[in-house]
Amino acid sequence: LTKLLKKLRRKNKEFKYIAKTEDPGNGNYHHHMIISRDISLDDIHRLWSEFSNHIEAREIYNLSDMSLLDYFLKGAGTHKCKAAKYAASRNLEKPVVIVKIIRAGHWRREPRPKRGYEVKDVQNYFDCFGFEAQKYIMRRLI
Repeated sequence: LTKLLKKLRRKNKEFKYIAKTEDPGNGNYHHHMIISRDISLDDIHRLWSEFSNHIEAREIYNLSDMSLLDYFLKGAGTHKCKAAKYAASRNLEKPVVIVKIIRAGHWRREPRPKRGYEVKDVQNYFDCFGFEAQKYIMRRLI
């Protein structure tokens, strides 16, 4: 994987990726990658064939942000792989996370998004002290 990433970086200086190497415990190491769109699948097939004869590369643009994340992490701690190693390119943009704690007697079950945003995920739950709480993610519309 390191050699493949080095060749892809040489081919395109703005190359962005997130990679994960899994070890299921039987020595069958395998890699998952999310890469930027400016690298074609033909380039990946050609470069990876120098190192291995087995590759499955496909475009998955139709997944939403959260389903892609769930697929990539596979439950993070519940997957049957005994070890996973993550790597990412340094030129990825870090998301800005804003957390606001609102102390209110009541709130909407389905929050309304701010102008230019959409609500992605809403969780209504009870915290560890038994108080009702709500958590949601707003994403900027493009």
